[in-house]
Amino acid sequence: GFDSLDKDLLLQWAEGGILPTFRTLLHNATYGLTANPPGLYGGTVWPSFITGLSPARHGRFFRLQAPPGEYIAVDFLPSDLKGQPFWETLSDAGRKVAILDVPHSTLAPHLNGVQLVDWTAHDPSVEPAVSYPSGLISELTSTFGSQSRDHCDGVDPTPAGYREFVCTLKARIKKKLEVSLSLLQRESWDLLVTVFGESHCVGHQSWHLHDSSHPRHDPLLAGELEDPIKEIY
Repeated sequence: GFDSLDKDLLLQWAEGGILPTFRTLLHNATYGLTANPPGLYGGTVWPSFITGLSPARHGRFFRLQAPPGEYIAVDFLPSDLKGQPFWETLSDAGRKVAILDVPHSTLAPHLNGVQLVDWTAHDPSVEPAVSYPSGLISELTSTFGSQSRDHCDGVDPTPAGYREFVCTLKARIKKKLEVSLSLLQRESWDLLVTVFGESHCVGHQSWHLHDSSHPRHDPLLAGELEDPIKEIY
Protein backbone atom coordinates (compact mmCIF):
# COMPACT_ATOMS: atom_id res chain seq x y z
CA GLY A 1 0.00 0.00 0.00
CA PHE A 2 1.03 3.58 -0.67
CA ASP A 3 -0.71 6.16 1.48
CA SER A 4 -2.11 9.14 -0.49
CA LEU A 5 -0.09 8.34 -3.60
CA ASP A 6 -1.46 10.34 -6.55
CA LYS A 7 -2.99 7.99 -9.11
CA ASP A 8 -2.68 10.40 -12.04
CA LEU A 9 1.06 10.84 -11.56
CA LEU A 10 1.44 7.11 -10.97
CA LEU A 11 -0.34 6.19 -14.21
CA GLN A 12 1.53 8.84 -16.20
CA TRP A 13 4.98 7.93 -14.88
CA ALA A 14 4.36 4.18 -15.03
CA GLU A 15 3.35 4.28 -18.68
CA GLY A 16 6.24 6.67 -19.39
CA GLY A 17 8.73 4.11 -18.08
CA ILE A 18 9.78 6.23 -15.10
CA LEU A 19 8.18 3.77 -12.64
CA PRO A 20 8.85 0.35 -14.21
CA THR A 21 7.84 -1.70 -11.17
CA PHE A 22 4.47 0.04 -10.99
CA ARG A 23 4.09 -0.42 -14.74
CA THR A 24 4.58 -4.18 -14.30
CA LEU A 25 2.03 -4.26 -11.48
CA LEU A 26 -0.52 -2.31 -13.51
CA HIS A 27 -0.13 -4.74 -16.40
CA ASN A 28 0.02 -8.00 -14.41
CA ALA A 29 -2.02 -7.41 -11.24
CA THR A 30 -5.60 -6.60 -10.38
CA TYR A 31 -6.32 -3.04 -9.30
CA GLY A 32 -9.13 -0.54 -9.17
CA LEU A 33 -9.70 3.13 -8.44
CA THR A 34 -11.41 4.40 -5.29
CA ALA A 35 -13.39 7.61 -4.82
CA ASN A 36 -14.03 9.27 -1.50
CA PRO A 37 -17.70 10.17 -0.88
CA PRO A 38 -18.11 13.97 -1.30
CA GLY A 39 -17.73 15.86 1.94
CA LEU A 40 -15.97 13.07 3.82
CA TYR A 41 -12.38 13.36 5.03
CA GLY A 42 -9.74 11.30 3.21
CA GLY A 43 -9.00 9.41 6.43
CA THR A 44 -12.23 7.45 5.95
CA VAL A 45 -10.79 5.41 3.07
CA TRP A 46 -8.31 3.32 5.07
CA PRO A 47 -10.93 2.35 7.71
CA SER A 48 -13.27 1.29 4.89
CA PHE A 49 -10.43 -0.75 3.35
CA ILE A 50 -9.70 -2.33 6.74
CA THR A 51 -13.29 -3.28 7.62
CA GLY A 52 -15.14 -3.40 4.29
CA LEU A 53 -17.70 -0.99 5.78
CA SER A 54 -18.86 2.49 4.83
CA PRO A 55 -18.15 5.40 7.22
CA ALA A 56 -21.82 5.19 8.28
CA ARG A 57 -21.07 1.73 9.67
CA HIS A 58 -17.45 1.88 10.83
CA GLY A 59 -18.00 5.31 12.43
CA ARG A 60 -15.02 7.37 11.25
CA PHE A 61 -15.78 10.54 9.32
CA PHE A 62 -12.85 12.69 10.46
CA ARG A 63 -9.98 12.55 12.95
CA LEU A 64 -12.01 14.86 15.25
CA GLN A 65 -15.68 14.10 15.85
CA ALA A 66 -18.43 15.13 18.21
CA PRO A 67 -19.69 12.20 20.29
CA PRO A 68 -23.47 11.67 20.10
CA GLY A 69 -25.26 14.27 22.22
CA GLU A 70 -22.14 16.47 22.63
CA TYR A 71 -20.99 19.78 21.18
CA ILE A 72 -17.26 19.16 21.59
CA ALA A 73 -14.86 17.53 19.13
CA VAL A 74 -12.62 14.74 20.40
CA ASP A 75 -10.04 12.53 18.71
CA PHE A 76 -11.43 9.52 16.90
CA LEU A 77 -9.01 6.74 17.74
CA PRO A 78 -8.43 3.53 15.75
CA SER A 79 -9.81 1.67 18.77
CA ASP A 80 -13.12 3.52 18.23
CA LEU A 81 -13.52 1.91 14.81
CA LYS A 82 -16.46 -0.49 14.47
CA GLY A 83 -16.17 -3.68 12.46
CA GLN A 84 -13.53 -6.39 12.32
CA PRO A 85 -10.39 -5.88 10.21
CA PHE A 86 -10.35 -8.40 7.38
CA TRP A 87 -6.98 -9.80 8.48
CA GLU A 88 -8.48 -10.78 11.84
CA THR A 89 -11.21 -12.66 9.97
CA LEU A 90 -8.53 -14.49 7.98
CA SER A 91 -6.53 -15.18 11.14
CA ASP A 92 -9.61 -16.61 12.88
CA ALA A 93 -9.98 -18.94 9.88
CA GLY A 94 -6.46 -20.27 10.44
CA ARG A 95 -4.62 -18.20 7.82
CA LYS A 96 -1.14 -16.82 8.53
CA VAL A 97 -1.03 -13.02 8.25
CA ALA A 98 1.58 -10.27 8.53
CA ILE A 99 0.18 -6.71 8.77
CA LEU A 100 2.63 -3.81 8.70
CA ASP A 101 1.68 -0.18 9.32
CA VAL A 102 -1.80 -0.03 7.79
CA PRO A 103 -2.97 3.54 8.58
CA HIS A 104 -5.68 4.05 11.21
CA SER A 105 -5.55 0.42 12.32
CA THR A 106 -5.45 -0.90 15.87
CA LEU A 107 -3.44 -3.76 17.33
CA ALA A 108 -5.23 -7.10 17.17
CA PRO A 109 -5.65 -8.73 20.61
CA HIS A 110 -4.54 -12.06 19.12
CA LEU A 111 -3.37 -12.99 15.65
CA ASN A 112 -2.13 -16.01 13.75
CA GLY A 113 0.88 -14.02 12.66
CA VAL A 114 2.47 -10.62 13.29
CA GLN A 115 1.39 -6.98 13.22
CA LEU A 116 3.11 -3.60 13.39
CA VAL A 117 1.10 -0.48 14.19
CA ASP A 118 2.46 3.03 13.54
CA TRP A 119 6.12 2.01 13.24
CA THR A 120 6.65 4.26 10.20
CA ALA A 121 3.10 5.46 9.52
CA HIS A 122 2.25 9.06 8.64
CA ASP A 123 0.36 10.80 11.48
CA PRO A 124 0.69 7.89 13.93
CA SER A 125 -2.14 7.43 16.40
CA VAL A 126 0.00 5.33 18.76
CA GLU A 127 3.37 6.50 20.05
CA PRO A 128 5.61 4.67 20.58
CA ALA A 129 4.69 2.00 18.04
CA VAL A 130 3.23 -1.32 19.18
CA SER A 131 3.37 -4.82 17.78
CA TYR A 132 1.99 -8.33 18.05
CA PRO A 133 3.68 -10.23 19.50
CA SER A 134 4.91 -7.48 21.80
CA GLY A 135 8.57 -8.48 21.42
CA LEU A 136 8.56 -7.91 17.67
CA ILE A 137 9.31 -4.19 18.07
CA SER A 138 12.45 -4.91 20.10
CA GLU A 139 13.56 -7.53 17.62
CA LEU A 140 13.16 -5.20 14.64
CA THR A 141 14.83 -2.32 16.47
CA SER A 142 17.79 -4.54 17.32
CA THR A 143 18.17 -5.63 13.69
CA PHE A 144 17.17 -2.56 11.68
CA GLY A 145 17.42 0.36 14.10
CA SER A 146 14.76 2.37 15.88
CA GLN A 147 11.69 3.82 14.23
CA SER A 148 12.14 7.30 12.76
CA ARG A 149 9.66 10.15 12.34
CA ASP A 150 9.00 11.51 8.86
CA HIS A 151 9.43 15.15 10.03
CA CYS A 152 6.61 15.97 7.66
CA ASP A 153 5.54 19.14 9.43
CA GLY A 154 8.99 20.59 10.04
CA VAL A 155 10.62 20.98 6.61
CA ASP A 156 13.13 23.81 6.21
CA PRO A 157 11.95 25.47 2.92
CA THR A 158 15.48 25.75 1.46
CA PRO A 159 17.30 23.52 -1.04
CA ALA A 160 19.30 21.96 1.79
CA GLY A 161 16.16 21.51 3.88
CA TYR A 162 14.27 19.75 1.10
CA ARG A 163 17.26 17.51 0.33
CA GLU A 164 17.45 16.51 4.00
CA PHE A 165 13.69 15.88 3.99
CA VAL A 166 13.90 13.61 0.93
CA CYS A 167 16.88 11.73 2.42
CA THR A 168 14.85 11.12 5.59
CA LEU A 169 11.93 9.70 3.59
CA LYS A 170 14.23 7.51 1.48
CA ALA A 171 15.86 6.12 4.62
CA ARG A 172 12.43 5.25 6.02
CA ILE A 173 11.45 3.56 2.75
CA LYS A 174 14.67 1.50 2.79
CA LYS A 175 14.05 0.41 6.38
CA LYS A 176 10.41 -0.56 5.68
CA LEU A 177 11.56 -2.53 2.62
CA GLU A 178 14.17 -4.40 4.67
CA VAL A 179 11.66 -5.19 7.42
CA SER A 180 9.04 -6.31 4.89
CA LEU A 181 11.46 -8.59 3.05
CA SER A 182 12.75 -10.04 6.32
CA LEU A 183 9.24 -10.94 7.48
CA LEU A 184 8.28 -12.15 4.00
CA GLN A 185 11.11 -14.66 4.10
CA ARG A 186 10.35 -15.77 7.64
CA GLU A 187 7.07 -17.59 6.94
CA SER A 188 4.90 -18.80 4.10
CA TRP A 189 2.25 -16.15 4.72
CA ASP A 190 -1.26 -16.42 3.32
CA LEU A 191 -1.40 -12.62 3.44
CA LEU A 192 1.25 -9.95 3.90
CA VAL A 193 0.21 -6.29 3.83
CA THR A 194 2.78 -3.51 4.13
CA VAL A 195 2.04 0.20 3.69
CA PHE A 196 4.48 3.00 2.87
CA GLY A 197 3.44 6.38 4.28
CA GLU A 198 6.16 8.46 2.64
CA SER A 199 4.03 9.13 -0.45
CA HIS A 200 1.59 10.95 1.85
CA CYS A 201 4.25 13.16 3.36
CA VAL A 202 6.08 14.09 0.16
CA GLY A 203 2.78 15.20 -1.38
CA HIS A 204 2.06 17.48 1.56
CA GLN A 205 5.42 19.19 1.49
CA SER A 206 6.51 19.14 -2.15
CA TRP A 207 3.47 19.52 -4.41
CA HIS A 208 4.27 23.20 -4.97
CA LEU A 209 7.72 22.19 -6.26
CA HIS A 210 6.19 19.69 -8.69
CA ASP A 211 3.27 21.77 -9.98
CA SER A 212 4.27 25.02 -11.72
CA SER A 213 0.67 26.30 -11.48
CA HIS A 214 0.64 26.02 -7.68
CA PRO A 215 0.26 29.47 -6.01
CA ARG A 216 3.34 28.75 -3.86
CA HIS A 217 5.48 27.53 -6.76
CA ASP A 218 9.01 28.91 -6.62
CA PRO A 219 10.76 28.31 -9.96
CA LEU A 220 14.19 29.13 -8.53
CA LEU A 221 13.81 26.65 -5.67
CA ALA A 222 12.26 24.04 -7.96
CA GLY A 223 15.13 24.53 -10.40
CA GLU A 224 17.70 23.70 -7.72
CA LEU A 225 15.94 20.46 -6.79
CA GLU A 226 14.84 17.39 -8.63
CA ASP A 227 11.11 16.77 -8.28
CA PRO A 228 10.90 15.31 -4.72
CA ILE A 229 7.56 13.63 -5.52
CA LYS A 230 9.03 11.80 -8.52
CA GLU A 231 12.10 10.86 -6.50
CA ILE A 232 10.06 9.33 -3.67
CA TYR A 233 7.60 7.58 -6.02
